[in-house]
Amino acid sequence: MTQKDSTSLLVCGAKGVGKSALVDRCLKSFDQKHIKVRLNGLLHATDAICIRFIAKELGIDDSDLSKFSVSLRKFCQEENTKVVFVLDLFDIFCRKQQTLLYNLFDISQQTGNICIIGMTTRLDCIELLEKRVKSRMNQRVIVLSAPYKSLQEYFEFAEFLLEGKLKIEGTLKDKLRDQYSKNTSVLSLKHFLLSFLLSIKEEQKISEKDAKVDAMCSLSYLNLSVLFLAFKFTQTHKTQTFNCFSLLPLLCEIPTQITVTKPLLFHAVNELIECGLIVIVASSKFGLYLTEWTSLSLTIDEIHIKTALTACENNLPLKMKQLLGTLQ
Repeated sequence: MTQKDSTSLLVCGAKGVGKSALVDRCLKSFDQKHIKVRLNGLLHATDAICIRFIAKELGIDDSDLSKFSVSLRKFCQEENTKVVFVLDLFDIFCRKQQTLLYNLFDISQQTGNICIIGMTTRLDCIELLEKRVKSRMNQRVIVLSAPYKSLQEYFEFAEFLLEGKLKIEGTLKDKLRDQYSKNTSVLSLKHFLLSFLLSIKEEQKISEKDAKVDAMCSLSYLNLSVLFLAFKFTQTHKTQTFNCFSLLPLLCEIPTQITVTKPLLFHAVNELIECGLIVIVASSKFGLYLTEWTSLSLTIDEIHIKTALTACENNLPLKMKQLLGTLQ
């Protein structure tokens, strides 16, 4: 576009190979003033829809095709602005009636201020064009292919996509080898890596959840009771935070033979903080020092509570079971 050497380009390649990434990166590095209008063959299924969309993007007349063509030509000449049309799924635009394509390519040849970039998975896409459209198109084609030709290069590209999150070794390497034998496309590799990362994340969540439940089951009866009361308080008042002062009136509900005093409550809360089941809210004006007004928050949710209740059910007094019955 800078040298007005070509006004159209076709980028071909399989899904996921990087056609959109290549076009977007090139346009970002294009320092001249330009407007990008992106059309999709599936979303903009007819010429009328395309015209309305283009007119809205450029602020020109869209009453009919003839007026639209005049308005677009006038816009490019008067505004002295480059307009880049990116047509995704270009082969779908090569429909029976190619009037829109004809007008776009015709204006691009006349003004030189319009560039048309088509992206498609079909290598024979040019053969789908009408003669009048093909004659106005600079038949410059870029064909992208997968950036690997061997299993080792496949591993290296997978490591590049992972951006250092995981090393290609062990189970992942075996699964990648199996995936390569089934399907070597870039898109299938991306889908595989995404599902693999999601499965690891889910396993980590389950592992973390199990660790917290184990920590809850190892608590003393007093600490477990304070934790349950704190959870019940947040549920009742629909809040994420609480403090020791808000728990003090609830201590009488704990069925125990000893009187739970404020120092005992502070001791229990401190132990729960050490276990990672309660945290001090960072915005608390008391900092990390625990007072009866320090804002606290739970790191557990209802699933943790229910799982722990089920696991500890035999060790809880009947009154405590009744107190927490709504959580089961």
